[in-house]
Amino acid sequence: MIGNPPYLSVDDTWGQNSPDAAYLKVAFAEIWAGKSDIYYYFIRRALSLLAPHGQLGYITARYYLEAFYASKLRQVVLDEAVIRQVVDFGDYTVFVRVGTKTCITLLQRETDGEKRTGNHLLFDRALNKGIHVSSFLQTFRETAHAFRQADLDAGSWNLYGERVAQVIQRIDEGTTPLGKLAFVGQGMQTGSNPVFVIDKSTLDRYQIEPELIRKNIKNQDITPYNLAFRGLYLIYPEDIQNLDDYPRTKAYLEKHRKTLEARAAYQRGDCEWWRFTWPLHQEKYNAPKIVTPFIAPKNRFALDTTTEYVGLTDTYAIFETENSPDLRYLLALLNSKLLNFRFRYIGKAKDYRYEYVENGLIKIPIRLADETTTQNLVNLSQRMVDLHFIRQTIMDEFTEVLQATVYTTRDFYGAYTDHSEYRGNSIHRVGTADANVTGTVTGITVTEQAAHLAIRISEETKGEIALITLNIPNDDFRRFLLLSIRTELFTNQRKQIWARGRLLSGTLSALQVPVLISKSATTNIEKIHELMGEVRQRVVSRASEELTNRAVQLNDPLALVAIENEITDVARRIDEIVYHLYGIRSPEELQIIEGVLSA
Repeated sequence: MIGNPPYLSVDDTWGQNSPDAAYLKVAFAEIWAGKSDIYYYFIRRALSLLAPHGQLGYITARYYLEAFYASKLRQVVLDEAVIRQVVDFGDYTVFVRVGTKTCITLLQRETDGEKRTGNHLLFDRALNKGIHVSSFLQTFRETAHAFRQADLDAGSWNLYGERVAQVIQRIDEGTTPLGKLAFVGQGMQTGSNPVFVIDKSTLDRYQIEPELIRKNIKNQDITPYNLAFRGLYLIYPEDIQNLDDYPRTKAYLEKHRKTLEARAAYQRGDCEWWRFTWPLHQEKYNAPKIVTPFIAPKNRFALDTTTEYVGLTDTYAIFETENSPDLRYLLALLNSKLLNFRFRYIGKAKDYRYEYVENGLIKIPIRLADETTTQNLVNLSQRMVDLHFIRQTIMDEFTEVLQATVYTTRDFYGAYTDHSEYRGNSIHRVGTADANVTGTVTGITVTEQAAHLAIRISEETKGEIALITLNIPNDDFRRFLLLSIRTELFTNQRKQIWARGRLLSGTLSALQVPVLISKSATTNIEKIHELMGEVRQRVVSRASEELTNRAVQLNDPLALVAIENEITDVARRIDEIVYHLYGIRSPEELQIIEGVLSA
């Protein structure tokens, strides 16, 4: 049986409570799991219609290989069929003008359990979207890797081809799993985050005792080497014996007592009404730790040496043990390209992201180095932490000073780039930009290049595009606009569509930026000079206080471009050392790793 069944979400097409969904729930109860795609049911029905040893070949969306809601379908396939081949096209789109990522699955119905578990299936995945598809298919048997079907279960199928298998084998040789070198655990469970997680206004209004306050770190706050504090605090009562000793905190929690007493853990008698339901690994949180998001598109590990951050269930933490190397050494390895590549075949894939949970994190292969290499990586890791701290400090101080200033918010296009007082005077367009090109903007980046601001976009079908470059000679004015746009992008980082229609005007109009004085461009820029001067002083003061003799020396402490250039350089040096440490040296091996990461 050969086919190309339709790919469409049952919920999005008909609705979760539709008659169609109700039918599928009953007729295919063994694979129904809530959210699903219609092709799941085509695979199930086709498999049931096969005669013994009959064969099925379908091209479908590739997501069933890893999707959480396809676990029951994967189990049925394992229980009823021999998997002959899976040809995964990865990011290559087989069908013109259709963005769905696809794979070909070849199955053979088999009732003999020993034959199923004894089977070896062939698998390969296209490394990138630029493959020559005919060549990929013609050489499949040479490039495919043979997997034991017995090694698969209903969980995510993290499969790979022979070339990737060889690289993975080289990486893993002589390594120690992270779980044997450190303790890995999930963040704490409060049972009622809306009560325990508060903002600054609530903190000030109730005057919560400072001894009971920690900083709350969330999934999206964690990036490589950096923690971005968003002003959310955690009421942390786990280190105290008597709530009556903290009357202001008690007064706040009493207002929510009904909610807290409704928690299942309290009902079972597992916690007092004012405590967390499950303060996981409480005894370890007063020591330095590495933190990571629960789910992310790539490795994002950051170091907390202050012990003032507490993560909840959307984060995981890596704590030192007596067997641990320096946490900064681990940090460098974990954020490297090499272990980014390796985790692609350890973590459970979920859409374009991966789950960074305990059973995956503990498997990360760590290679211990000699004393010289270890110290070198420790030093480079510390440099990365410091550079990211300075960059984050610039953003934080800019935001704080701006919030204390009177200003209005307007779209970037109308406020500056198309405003007659700025255009051609303090802002000059470099080169040409076609104002009539249309499309859908899914992402925006802005960088400083000498006296220029360069704005690039991600367009839904065309990929990354250079949108416009602006020459802004005034340093403070240019960096004010850079930080304003970066703040806007950070605040709206979950935004999926920024603009539709004309790319140039649509993108610039979508960006909201501050105007300090709207009546006069000259007066506005003078006010910007004052604001940036205050930001500069605060950045220097905080950097000197926090980093002491490690403070980053810059001609201008607000020169983000210098900081980001050094971040790029240090990351490159770390990657070179890590590749060498793990024995990855040939151009072919590096090409495979880079290809997977760029897919």
